Amino acid sequence: MTTSRSTRFDLRVLLRGDAVFECVLAAGCLWLAIGLPAAGAWASPPWLGRPALLVVAVVLLAAAGALWWLSSRNDPAAARVVAVANAVTATLIAVWAVLGGGAGGSLRVSLAVVAVLLAGLAAAQWHRSHLHRSAT
Repeated sequence: MTTSRSTRFDLRVLLRGDAVFECVLAAGCLWLAIGLPAAGAWASPPWLGRPALLVVAVVLLAAAGALWWLSSRNDPAAARVVAVANAVTATLIAVWAVLGGGAGGSLRVSLAVVAVLLAGLAAAQWHRSHLHRSAT
């Protein structure tokens, strides 16, 4: 049986959307690294300095490239791995948002929003990858 064209398209769109999301997150890390507020609503925790933010931005950009490449492979197993990774990351970000860890209020709210969006993306990727599997 052949794979439905819309299922392949949906997986590709979800993975490419994830890649774009990673680029947006990298831009946010760069913004924090450049303007790194020491206090206030956008204050970064003391343990999260410019070098760490720059490393995270580079890792996010590398992940975006890998996700874009994966989007052309039509591999539901890879999409499931990405979904699990996104779910774990969303959980960790949500825990950080709740606990604070020295982050300012606006940064914590932003972390919570990122966690919710990432969890939604993970759920969509998981669901689509299973639809893909049942269509093959």
